[in-house]
Amino acid sequence: MRNFLLRPLTAVAIVAVIMAQQWVSADDSTGAPRKRAMPPKWDKRVVDSFFSDAKSTLEGTRPDFGTGGKGSVAGSTPGNNPASPGSAPSGDTADASPGGAWSKLITADALQDEIKSYLPAVQSDVKNPSEFKGNLFKHARDDFSMLGLAFGVVLEYDGDVRWKAQALAARDLFGRAGVNCKVATDQSFNDAKTQAENLAALIRGDTIPAPAGADPKAPWAKMVANRPPLMHRLDAANNLLGPWTANPNDFAKNLEQIDHEAQIMAVIAEAIQSDGYEFTDDSSYKGFAREMEKQALALSAAAKSKNADQARLTVGAINKACSNCHGGFRS
Repeated sequence: MRNFLLRPLTAVAIVAVIMAQQWVSADDSTGAPRKRAMPPKWDKRVVDSFFSDAKSTLEGTRPDFGTGGKGSVAGSTPGNNPASPGSAPSGDTADASPGGAWSKLITADALQDEIKSYLPAVQSDVKNPSEFKGNLFKHARDDFSMLGLAFGVVLEYDGDVRWKAQALAARDLFGRAGVNCKVATDQSFNDAKTQAENLAALIRGDTIPAPAGADPKAPWAKMVANRPPLMHRLDAANNLLGPWTANPNDFAKNLEQIDHEAQIMAVIAEAIQSDGYEFTDDSSYKGFAREMEKQALALSAAAKSKNADQARLTVGAINKACSNCHGGFRS
């Protein structure tokens, strides 16, 4: 949309002064009625500063100022509210939310690749009980929480994607394992080991048993993934993206990985805006998350178009959004 300024700015100042002088007040103590000032006489210089009919001159879609409010972000596009599941994309951002148009944030291939990448990780996490209890339970918490998130997206994905029939069971089993791995116990180790075997079965093409009482609409913050493990995944992505976009050569060598990490960041940024997560009732927090999602999508686009300069600038914007959010919102 092309933006127009009603020329010149000095004319606006003139109008403001005249409007401020529309009423001349008498001394209220006298009870005398107010007298309206004489109508102004406009000279040609002022009249020529305005369009006779602005509607006939302005171009583009009229802004919908009614879409603002809690959670809106400066620079966002009307209809681009994360609280509106499945709304259509507008401009350079995408609209999705848990239950919405996830395909606008991540491709089926990227989603499937992310899931498969965790198999060696969780198998390593549960290889030895003593190592699990020593430190690996923390890694297992992060890994299974991300698997819970990924299968939550699979469950609600608006397109063809692998494991959709098994997604509800996988979401709850892996998400629960992630929550259990907050602590290092025999129970959390045994559960993590069982879920590592279930992940291997899924990747082989087998089925896994669904837990009793599985609810497709269960709150993400409780049943799918806690927020801290998702923040760890974002940090890991940021640590990779900086070096990968530092110069054109490294950028060219890592295009696919950059695109993948950007899509994962967009999904996490969208997920942590859903009800139940800490701080989601704060418009500033949602604004930071929304900005990170927008910049992650821009980074994905830069990788696809092989635009190294844009990718580097976008990674800087992502880091800024993360830093601003961390300054006021930490679990």
